[in-house]
Amino acid sequence: MFVKWIDLYSACVFSVDLPPGEHLVEVGWWNPLVWYRIDVALNGSAAVKPVVFGGKIYLFINNIEPVSVAVGVSYIPVFPLAVALFLLLHREEVLRKLSAVLVPLYARLLRVKDVLTNERRVQIYEYIKQRGYTWPREIERRFNMAYGEVVWHLQVLERTGLIYSFRALRRRIYAHGALEISEAVHRVFTELAGRAPTGEEVEAAFRTAVKTSLKT
Repeated sequence: MFVKWIDLYSACVFSVDLPPGEHLVEVGWWNPLVWYRIDVALNGSAAVKPVVFGGKIYLFINNIEPVSVAVGVSYIPVFPLAVALFLLLHREEVLRKLSAVLVPLYARLLRVKDVLTNERRVQIYEYIKQRGYTWPREIERRFNMAYGEVVWHLQVLERTGLIYSFRALRRRIYAHGALEISEAVHRVFTELAGRAPTGEEVEAAFRTAVKTSLKT
C-alpha cells in the first residue's frame, strides 16, 4: 500500500507506481464546503474508486498487474460561491433587510434638515415631491444609480417622515408625505395599471403602509 499526502488548497499533480494488488492512495483532507475534481490517468489496467473516511479522501485502486497512476487534484470552494450566488439572486431582499437594520441607526443621528444635505437624496426627494410617488427601479433608471444606493436613500427619507411607503402592484411604492395614502393608491393604479384599485387593493395598501416621523 502506498500513501501520499497532498495539500488540496492548491491544484496539484502527483504520480505513483503500484505493484499488483489492492492499494489505498491518500489524496488529501476532505472538506464538505469544497467541490473536488480528481483526474486519474493510468498506464495499465486498474479499477479506481474514490472514497472518503476519517476526514480524508483516498483512491482505492485494484490492479492485477503493475501500473503507473497519475493523479491531478483541483478544488473549488463551494461555500463562497453559494453565498455569492445567493446574494446575486436575492440582492434586493438582502439590501432591504440590511437597510432595515442600518437605516434606523443612521436616522437616529439625523434631523429632517440634515437629511436633505445629500445631493442624490435631494434629487430623489424633489422627484417624488413633483410626481407624488415612485418606486426603486424607476429611480434606479431615471438617475442611473445603483439599486442599493436607491434603497438606502429612500429608506432614509422614509425613516425621517418625508415620504412613506406601501405595497401595490407587486412593488413597494414610495409616496410624498403630503400626499394622502388613498389618493396615492388611486394614482398608482390609474397611471400604472390603467384602472381604479379595488377595495381589497386599497385595504392591502393601507395594511402595508409604513409611516414614520422624525424631530425637526
